[in-house]
Amino acid sequence: MDYSFGESTPFRSNRRHNRNRSHRAPAASDWVYNVFKQRECVKFVPSPSGDIHRCSCGRAHKYHLQGDQSAFVSMNWKSEEQAEWSVRMNTKEFPTNAAGTLEFQGTGEGDKAQFIRLSDSTTGANVHRLLTKEWQMELPKLVITVHGSEKRLDLTAGQRQLLVSGLIKATRTTDAWIMSIGLSSEGGIGELVGQALTEHQMYARGRASAIGVMPWGVVDNRDDLQNDEMIKTGAVPYQTMADPVSKGAVLNAAHTHFLMVDNGSVGKWKTEIRFRRTIEKELAGKHKVPMVCLIIEGDRTTLETVLKKVIEGIPVVVCVGQQKNESLRSPRRSAADLINYAYHESDSKGDISKEKRAHMEDLLISDKYPEQFNRGTILNLTRIMTYKRLIKIFWMDLHGTDAVGNRNLDYAILTSLFNNTKKADPDNWLKMAMSWDRPDIARSHVFTFPHAKDFPVGSLRKRLEEALVNDKVEFVKLFMDHGVSMHKFLTFKRLEDLYNADKSDYLPQHLKYLLDDVSRDKSVPKGQRKINLIQIGLVIESLMGGTYRSNYTRKKFHLYYKQTEPSLNNENFKNPFHELLIWAVLMKRQEMAIFMWQKGEEAMAKALIAMKLYRRMAQEADDDDLNQEEIESMRLYSDQFKQKALDILKLGYKDSDKMCYQLLTYELKSWSRHTCLSLAVLAQHRDLIAHPCVQNIITDLWMGALDIRRNSNIKVPISLVTLWPLFTTILHPFPTFRNVLQFIKFKTSEQLREIPKTLQEYLDECEDDHGFSTRHNETSTTSSSSTTSSSDEEKRFDDLGLTRKIYEYFNAPITKYWFNIIMYVVFILSISYSILVRMCPWSIRDVEWFVLSYVVTFATENMRSITISTSRDIWSKFRHWHSKFWNLLESVAIITFLCGFSLRLQVYFMDPEPLVGPDASCIVLWWIRILKFLSVHKTIGPYITMAGKMLIDMSSFITILAVVLISFGISRQSIINDRSDTLTWNAIWEVFHKPYYMLYGEVYAPEIDPFFDDSGAPIPGVNPGAWVVPVFNTLYLLFANILLINLLIAVFNNTFARVKTESHQIWACQRYEVIMQYEAHPIFPPPFIFISHLKMLFDKIFCSKSKGKFEADRGLKLFLADYEEENLHDWEEELIDDYERMKRRDNKRFEEQVKLNAEKLKKISSHLDDVEIRDSQLRYTMGTVIINVFLGIKFEVLSL
Repeated sequence: MDYSFGESTPFRSNRRHNRNRSHRAPAASDWVYNVFKQRECVKFVPSPSGDIHRCSCGRAHKYHLQGDQSAFVSMNWKSEEQAEWSVRMNTKEFPTNAAGTLEFQGTGEGDKAQFIRLSDSTTGANVHRLLTKEWQMELPKLVITVHGSEKRLDLTAGQRQLLVSGLIKATRTTDAWIMSIGLSSEGGIGELVGQALTEHQMYARGRASAIGVMPWGVVDNRDDLQNDEMIKTGAVPYQTMADPVSKGAVLNAAHTHFLMVDNGSVGKWKTEIRFRRTIEKELAGKHKVPMVCLIIEGDRTTLETVLKKVIEGIPVVVCVGQQKNESLRSPRRSAADLINYAYHESDSKGDISKEKRAHMEDLLISDKYPEQFNRGTILNLTRIMTYKRLIKIFWMDLHGTDAVGNRNLDYAILTSLFNNTKKADPDNWLKMAMSWDRPDIARSHVFTFPHAKDFPVGSLRKRLEEALVNDKVEFVKLFMDHGVSMHKFLTFKRLEDLYNADKSDYLPQHLKYLLDDVSRDKSVPKGQRKINLIQIGLVIESLMGGTYRSNYTRKKFHLYYKQTEPSLNNENFKNPFHELLIWAVLMKRQEMAIFMWQKGEEAMAKALIAMKLYRRMAQEADDDDLNQEEIESMRLYSDQFKQKALDILKLGYKDSDKMCYQLLTYELKSWSRHTCLSLAVLAQHRDLIAHPCVQNIITDLWMGALDIRRNSNIKVPISLVTLWPLFTTILHPFPTFRNVLQFIKFKTSEQLREIPKTLQEYLDECEDDHGFSTRHNETSTTSSSSTTSSSDEEKRFDDLGLTRKIYEYFNAPITKYWFNIIMYVVFILSISYSILVRMCPWSIRDVEWFVLSYVVTFATENMRSITISTSRDIWSKFRHWHSKFWNLLESVAIITFLCGFSLRLQVYFMDPEPLVGPDASCIVLWWIRILKFLSVHKTIGPYITMAGKMLIDMSSFITILAVVLISFGISRQSIINDRSDTLTWNAIWEVFHKPYYMLYGEVYAPEIDPFFDDSGAPIPGVNPGAWVVPVFNTLYLLFANILLINLLIAVFNNTFARVKTESHQIWACQRYEVIMQYEAHPIFPPPFIFISHLKMLFDKIFCSKSKGKFEADRGLKLFLADYEEENLHDWEEELIDDYERMKRRDNKRFEEQVKLNAEKLKKISSHLDDVEIRDSQLRYTMGTVIINVFLGIKFEVLSL
């Protein structure tokens, strides 16, 4: 009987083979059929088992080649012509007849795999070409070749799961090839590997490359793979159902490639071992692919395989279930057990003493193998132990006492590669660990004594650059933990290289678009442009907006780019983590950006910068119609940094309000000389601005040097109207009027030192205090306490001189604000009067000259503000200025007024009444500007914002409404009115006029149906289509008045509710903007502002060396001394540490809660099981009782 080795049993494959999901599988090329051969037995030799009808190759006589009878040996068993069968003497090579793609049946997925039948004498070079060229497999970073028992692994469920999970992780992290026998053979090694590959698909997309190398003669249903028609047209179907009487096995469907080694025999195992060693030697030796041999149980031939591997320098990981000497006492002594015993009985050099060898012989004497074979086994073990450094024992005992690291098979596999060289090569090991993305291995095996000192000079910096380019955050942390200085690493050239890394799809699409927008050299193709830091600076400025200036675009930085290349390599950044944070954000690498945020100084500023950049990048990407998922991810990243900035503020405010005050207001030299507060406004972080700490700062800024706790908005206007400064000057020498003069109180000098100020004010203060100008970072901020006694009040009153008090009074933002409001009210009343009263044709009244002087001085101040802004060029200055609505409104109002007044001068001797139209239009804009002053009000301000947002919402509806209105107006006009020969303006006016007023309820009832008399009869000569007008009128009113208007109201309600919830944040932002505006505003309002302008011009001309160059810096900030700034940075770093600890505690608490809930569920489940058991027992008892009762009753009845 020939069993089933010549029969066919289909089996399964995997659909996602190498992500190739084509419906039609590619046929093998002609090169495959020309190069690869199969073997057939051509010379019959009777089987040594005594069956004269079966050849030693395993086939029956009838399955041998027919025709040439001389090719067969005599069937006389005693013939001495050839007593033994051999591959060389009895087989012949023929072109292979089985190669292509197979499709497994019965898996439910239509999985596919590549396969080929080839001779055992095939060279490794041809197999390599087959794998890489024909099957298009890329050479891996690692090959894991698994050897062991083909059948019946003696493993527990826990040990099996441990091996499966280890193989999954090792494969997933390294993209390794797995090489095994590839057969599902009764719980053997192939089935174990297949289980790991199947579970791998649950964690990762696609399939791991798994190559099965098996004997052709043991593959069940192999005849189906020789279907020439199916091979040429597509995938060959293959069933996975195994034959229970077969001595072979079916292919494992989890493998992706099958090399079926044919030596001409059938039903013989282990005939592929020599060929498999050839492939492994080709990959590891010639092509330098790292390889690890994994041993799971196995037999004596496995020992020979291990010996070959260690001789070739390939590390071996041996998986054993028992520890140390217990392994050899096992009833099943596998190759893994023998190696484990010899490993622990040998010394550090691998030598085994004679006593240990004798003991091993005694333990092996009971084996079924002869003594000579046992001695050969011991000899192989002895030779293997000479390469003990290449052997790693992995204990699978789940109850062992080993370290956690030794319990992970992937860890053992990967770390074994570090033992394949006699001399330590930490740089190469580090490259391998980085290619696997395993920082834990690098930390435990590379950066350990003494290997940490063996790195070549500069290699760690090169590896750090690779880690940054490949976004390996854990490796960046590892390098920094082991002494790599980021300050020395990050040079100008290296940062530029990070933006120009030679890697496919390196730059994200949104950054490419941003660089194209700022690129000035359009002649160079996009793919060939090299990014420089100046371009990155332009991108940063376009994203940040406002007056933000990047360090990369400043003149000082430009000078470095004009120098030679070596200078760029030597120039380092003062704050490298700032630059790397910007790089990570622009590259959209959130994990790297968070790491750079944690390191270095100025964490809050970095969080605000990252928040703004991400938000603007999301807006730009949305405008460019990029991937919506990327846009949402950038918005999510922006929100994460937004929350980090707010959390740091809350944490710092609880710790020290004074330090938090300094943190928000001190000058950030690395961030365009902004402050954290100004960056929060630039990033529109309303929650941060609305925080009580920020509001306290804003209140201090608003009051300036004034110390008014209550009713400040009443006292300051009254003091201005009643000329309180004048009375102060007159009555100051008289102590009797001291209480009157204290109507307005002032802060002390010490308190004024703590208030943020402009750079010009700071320099003036330094000159007053020290008599000379100092550096703009040398001042101190000491704390002060409020005083309550009468003597302290007198000192406080006399602390500032009279001149200083008057200056501080007028220089306070609240005073400037009310002073400007009072003068603006006078102006708006004057211009209203000049328009309402008839103009004099022969003269210009005084009130008109006053209005003109106000507008001209107001325009001059606006031009000054535009000029001193920090934007690069004049166009950028104008664009930034007019990006705000109120500034644009002011410019339009000024231009409109000047145009109207110029016409007024031209008709000086004529009737000026025709000029009322331009002036009437102008007055509307000036009155609307009053809303700007009201926007700072806590109640009115949010309503003004609501109105602005509603106007934006209404613009969309106006477009829809205009379409409906025009369509109805044209149809109505064409029927009601007689059509003229030419189009007139009156006809166009009628199209819009009446349909527009119908929206407000004026339906023009007499004109709805004007073509019928009172009796309902049509009027003669009327257009026959007149009946259309009432119908269209009804539809128009229904659609416009009812549908669109109510929809607009619903949108308004939504806008109102949304803004109402943010009313406090909106008011806080508007309040800050108003304070900053009036802090930078000159003391006098228009039209007296020309006095301040003349003073500025005088200082510019006569004091330009000391003050003129700082004129553009008008921001309010604290100027700290170097040691104070260092203390502040240390405090901020402590906040970051506290923040991270808090996050870790929250995560740990969450994990503990999850664990606690799991234990509760487990207890509940156990309790339910107990209840179920008790219920079943109770049911059984009740049934028994009922039966007994029934039987008792029946017995009594029968007895009666």
